[in-house]
Amino acid sequence: MLELLLRAGERPLHEAVMKNDMKKVKRLIANGAKVTEKDHWGWPPLMLAIQHDHYDMVVYLVEEAGASIAAQDNDGWNVQEFVHQNSQDEEI
Repeated sequence: MLELLLRAGERPLHEAVMKNDMKKVKRLIANGAKVTEKDHWGWPPLMLAIQHDHYDMVVYLVEEAGASIAAQDNDGWNVQEFVHQNSQDEEI
């Protein structure tokens, strides 16, 4: 059930990360959701947390849930490049 896509093409963990629903994120991970799973855009949950400025979620995913900062999207962007691009977009 955790691997099912939602209507928008998002997985339940990705949806909870986007909504910054820490309680649901923790429950999904405890029940087997993988922090390495990519959404339909090829983004792992960590990149979604970064994009939506959910800093507490970023810290949780990395420090407690084991998300890797070396993770890449389908285009080969890693988390550090993603953070750098995201911060440049905000300056414009």
